[in-house]
Amino acid sequence: MGRVKRYFIDRGLGPEDLIPAFVFHETISIAFAASTWIAAYAIEPTRTVLRPLRGTKAAKAMAKPFGAALELATKQTAKAVTRIPALKRASAERLTVSLAESLMFRGSIKPITFGGKLWLSYEFVKWLKRDAVAAAEVNKGKSGKGGKSGGRNTLASVSLELAKSQRYQLQNS
Repeated sequence: MGRVKRYFIDRGLGPEDLIPAFVFHETISIAFAASTWIAAYAIEPTRTVLRPLRGTKAAKAMAKPFGAALELATKQTAKAVTRIPALKRASAERLTVSLAESLMFRGSIKPITFGGKLWLSYEFVKWLKRDAVAAAEVNKGKSGKGGKSGGRNTLASVSLELAKSQRYQLQNS
């Protein structure tokens, strides 16, 4: 654990950066999950992309158990759909199948997306800090005063400096 901590500290990231990174990571995750579900609902991969596989022995063997599972899941989805006004006109069966399709797709590319989301979160926090530090330096130069943080560039103090800088720019424009 010490090597990982040292790695991030050497790059200017500390424990205070964990919350923005986590929020950004989860936001990306939710957006990706929703977009793949919507895409699967629109494209219908099992009816379009996978159509040639319908006649295989494996597909025929799985048809009956899949149909039973789909029927059960569709009943549960139908109950949930009635509570959400935006989905009242949507097909419960199609919502269920598209969810399964999107889960399969996301599961198959998880080794790529998990690392990608971690990297994007890391880059986002670095960008936040870089932008906040630059804004704090601009504000420091305009006000002629040093910051109250004693030279420490924590995200909280830099964010405060950024807010002050933006307020200063709005007042003087």
